[in-house]
Amino acid sequence: MLYYQQAESQSDSGRKEEAVAAFEKAAGFCRKRFGETLSRRQPISGLHKTAAYERAESMLHRALELDEELHEARVMLINMYTKQNRWNDALDQAKIYLSKNPKSSHRADIERIKEQIERVLRQ
Repeated sequence: MLYYQQAESQSDSGRKEEAVAAFEKAAGFCRKRFGETLSRRQPISGLHKTAAYERAESMLHRALELDEELHEARVMLINMYTKQNRWNDALDQAKIYLSKNPKSSHRADIERIKEQIERVLRQ
């Protein structure tokens, strides 16, 4: 998950080659950890950059099935859903995160995101 977040940051700042390498590390980790077979034609970097989030979403949900305490995966889902304007899904994940992490050091940030999503939904 950290490789994926690092790759997003690098991609957003225009460091394409570094982002691709980090996405590939994330894909490799997922293959080892979750037994997922990722196609060479469609690595996670390609999925992300072409806005085909389905595979990444599936992998994150699979990670949460295996370890529901993997809160970084839930944060990544929130980010992914907001990028796709899937506000209800993002709100659901934010609520789950907050209910499962009452003492999280990131609680204030997630509460702020939740409030922003709720404002969008009220418009």
